[in-house]
Parts: sequence; structure tokens; C-alpha cells
Amino acid sequence: MPRTKYLTPAQVAEALGLSTYTVCRKLRRGELAGIRAGDGPKAPWRIPETELQRYAARHAA
Repeated sequence: MPRTKYLTPAQVAEALGLSTYTVCRKLRRGELAGIRAGDGPKAPWRIPETELQRYAARHAA
């Protein structure tokens, strides 16, 4: 079974042409699926590469 590759909000922002702040806001609102890499509300977000692909496909112009 292949391992899931996780991306940082900055990597996702660059791929989607958004700001890092916007990506983090979408994560908090549940518009983009991700996980916290650690405990607590300040733990950094990580987004599965498959989620980036799904989001990009849904929001393609």
C-alpha cells in the first residue's frame, strides 16, 4: 500500500494560487481536509496530496 504524501499549507497555497492564510482558513472551515501534525490548536496543518488533487479538480475553472 503506497504511503500518503502530506503537504504544508504553503505548498498547497502555491499549487492553488492562494495565500497560505486562505488555505489555513479553508482548513479551519472544513472546506479543505487536513490533519494537525501534533497536539493542540497551534499544531501545524498537513494536507494529503490526494486532497489537493480533489480540491483542485472540484474548483477548476
